[in-house]
Amino acid sequence: MVVEKRRDCGLPYEKQLVLPLKFNVESTGRGEDGLKQADAFRLPDETQGRVSKVLVHATSRRRLKLVDSLAGKFSGADFYVMHTPQQKEAVEKLKEKYGGRVRLVEVDLVSGWAQDSVFALENPAYGLTALMAAVKGKDGLHAASGFMRRAEQKTPKIFAEKMPGIFGQLNRRERGLRLRYFEGGDIQADESNVFVGEETLRVNIVRKMISLKREKEALFYRGFRGYESFWSDRIMDNQQEVVEKVAEKTQLPIELVKMEGEYNSRGELEFYWEGEKVAESERYTHKFIATPFLVKPPSQQEKQQHLEQMDPGRREEISRMEKQVRDFESYLEDGVSSKTVEGIKRGVRKKIEKISGNKRVVFVGLPKAPYFHLDMYMKPLGGGKIVLASNKAGLESLTYRDKEGAASSILDEMDRFMPDARLNEVGGELEGKGFEVVRMPALMPCSRTAACTHATYCNVELEQYEEGGRLVKKVYSPTYGITSLDAEAKRRWEQLGYEFQDVGDLSDISKNKGSLRCCLKVLERK
Repeated sequence: MVVEKRRDCGLPYEKQLVLPLKFNVESTGRGEDGLKQADAFRLPDETQGRVSKVLVHATSRRRLKLVDSLAGKFSGADFYVMHTPQQKEAVEKLKEKYGGRVRLVEVDLVSGWAQDSVFALENPAYGLTALMAAVKGKDGLHAASGFMRRAEQKTPKIFAEKMPGIFGQLNRRERGLRLRYFEGGDIQADESNVFVGEETLRVNIVRKMISLKREKEALFYRGFRGYESFWSDRIMDNQQEVVEKVAEKTQLPIELVKMEGEYNSRGELEFYWEGEKVAESERYTHKFIATPFLVKPPSQQEKQQHLEQMDPGRREEISRMEKQVRDFESYLEDGVSSKTVEGIKRGVRKKIEKISGNKRVVFVGLPKAPYFHLDMYMKPLGGGKIVLASNKAGLESLTYRDKEGAASSILDEMDRFMPDARLNEVGGELEGKGFEVVRMPALMPCSRTAACTHATYCNVELEQYEEGGRLVKKVYSPTYGITSLDAEAKRRWEQLGYEFQDVGDLSDISKNKGSLRCCLKVLERK
């Protein structure tokens, strides 16, 4: 059944979409026509409204403590807590404390960040929320088995089945709409713009699009200076066993290599094997891999033999993939654009425009972002205003600025480890596009993946609504146990007109390259 597109859902008629959804029609009372196919699903404005539904992944005691804090702060919101059977007893206590406001969703596996796994799209015409996962897991073959990403892809289906009439699942056949890979932490929206970071381009490059059925070619052609970190997933317990399974499945003579790590003068962790530097810290994304293991792929001779035996069409495809990867790496390192890069940008822009609600798509931090995800270093406030992190402001809040200027030498020394150069460049880019940029103190190391506290006050959630005839503006922000820094961030948010809501110390959680916004996914605002 095809439903006629509606003209009353707040979008220009030509921008409206007809997207098949899977809903339990009987439980909603909205009528079959309105639910079998609904129109105009779009990314919501994250700066307006009052949070009413929140998804959280219960992965640790600290995360449950955060849920407890948030449930108290977002007093009118419902919380959907995804948990494994092993965590049931702990989450049941939260449910007892908050009653029907906390709903438990039991699954076999829970990934770390709720923000990254799905998009929550709103439909103003029907007041419904639909969840959308990537066609492929966001890391492609970066994780050895991909089972964590497959688990994330199931999130929309789980909600559609367990919460009928509340959440729908976008039909997987809508290939024109769905991004092949995406990470929610790298995409933010206000009333007029959708901001997209570098990582969204990175995860859509061809090297992440090799089918899981092609581990053999992946080991040959996805190397870093001859080596391949075949996984980075934090829950891998026995990596030797994984390597043996891959070797058995692919019939390749691969071996396990353990590297030694040491910090360089910039505070970045570098890895060496037999005295040769083989990788830098940003290849390793979790503190759980203090001394990472790599899979050493076959030799150049073995690779050549494999190519000679390969079907000519497949050999040509591999050659094209390698060139596109080289093009993209040149872009990241030297800013050299190419047809490959421009094609990726066009493709990402086209797909995001379909769910943007007629918003402008703004790429931020290209060619190489200051940090992993853009929500770690910037936050749109709406009205053309953006908050941008500043390590300099953070360092200044910690040092005593005496008349002799002794503190300046301390700042210069610390700036080696927390440089602001790329952040300043991003600020200039945004101002050049017509945005007003306001700096917010931060303390984030120069390595995008260093296993230390990333103290950012941009990774927040906002609310703006009218109550009792007055405009209420709130910012829900983490703190990090650094008194002067926390106080300065609070002061600056209050200068912007927001009530500062401290959700608790997230210094430990931030060591995993994320903070408050990463831990949760706002599913609905009212």
